[in-house]
Amino acid sequence: MFEVWSKDKITILSIIEKEQWFDVLNDKLEEDRKISLDDPELLHKQKEIKNDYMKYLESCPNHHDFYKYYIYKNQNKIISVCRINIYQGKHILEGLQTHRDYYRMGFATKLIQGMICDLKKEGIKTLYSKARIWNNASNALQIKLGFTRYDQVENDYLYSIKL
Repeated sequence: MFEVWSKDKITILSIIEKEQWFDVLNDKLEEDRKISLDDPELLHKQKEIKNDYMKYLESCPNHHDFYKYYIYKNQNKIISVCRINIYQGKHILEGLQTHRDYYRMGFATKLIQGMICDLKKEGIKTLYSKARIWNNASNALQIKLGFTRYDQVENDYLYSIKL
């Protein structure tokens, strides 16, 4: 099931929706922040990470650049998420994540396909994205879905797709 979380929707999310959203994103966040799993403060730091993420989600309606969150659910469980932000008039795909238990099952593809249909209805003509050059799965998915790589900036490949 495909859902769109607009700024208005985010203000009324249930606790369960917020928890599931975070669970999708909560894979290797300690590693991303260079926190050792042996750190005696690990539980405290994990709680801080979660609080940071929840504050971010709740603040999205106040961000000028935030456009929408896109969610794909399977049996009422959030499986895959991404967001669109607008920078310098460009709609940018960011934060594409699939829950670690559902990798390589096609959920990110279904999410992106639904998102593209929604953006077309909104009259968006081009969608942009970027992926770390070493993120083989993300780069392969973007190519599979019809994105074209048009540049590289530092450690990111830049992509676009005409809608």
